[in-house]
Amino acid sequence: EEIKITTTDEKELEKLNKLVGESRVRILKDEKDLAELEKFEELNELIYSAESVSELELVKIEGVNETQEDNLKTSFEERHKLLMGRETLAKQLKRYEELIEEIESFKNLEEFDKLVINGVNQRQEREIEQIKKMRRMIVANKMFEEIILNASSVEELNELIITGVSEENEFELIKLRNERINDIEDEVQSAAVEKYSNLISEATGVLELDSLIF
Repeated sequence: EEIKITTTDEKELEKLNKLVGESRVRILKDEKDLAELEKFEELNELIYSAESVSELELVKIEGVNETQEDNLKTSFEERHKLLMGRETLAKQLKRYEELIEEIESFKNLEEFDKLVINGVNQRQEREIEQIKKMRRMIVANKMFEEIILNASSVEELNELIITGVSEENEFELIKLRNERINDIEDEVQSAAVEKYSNLISEATGVLELDSLIF
């Protein structure tokens, strides 16, 4: 609102005009300071209430003085680092769980050998490598058990190289292989005895019996 000053004293008028000017400058400065403070508080709240990096990056620092801008930039960088770290950890944890689930689903050794471990931190990578190693030994042990139990010849078992399992399981597999070899030899012997028993029983002459080679 305009203030109209009427006086005949030039000095008094000059003094009053100067006072009005100074008051105007002070009021404008106070209004500017208040607006900047309100903007600072608004931006500060937006920065610290942001729950994601994408949300934080929408905050534009403007309408504040230089000191406030520096403080807001510092707060922004700290919050950005915190949120980035939080999101990185969340992504790493998700990938960690995915890799474990993938490893648990493997049925053959080739799948373990083709697995690429990425997207996790060093600690998680070490843990996954250990889980992978242990799970691979379990799958290898099961594979060798099936090979041994389904083997149909002693040669096949003698040529079998047992590797990639724990020492305890290796001992048990060697024991199982030897038992299977004995079973196959017994089966072969039993089949031979049965064969010659039938030939002997079915023979109709001495010459036929004499021609049998055991």
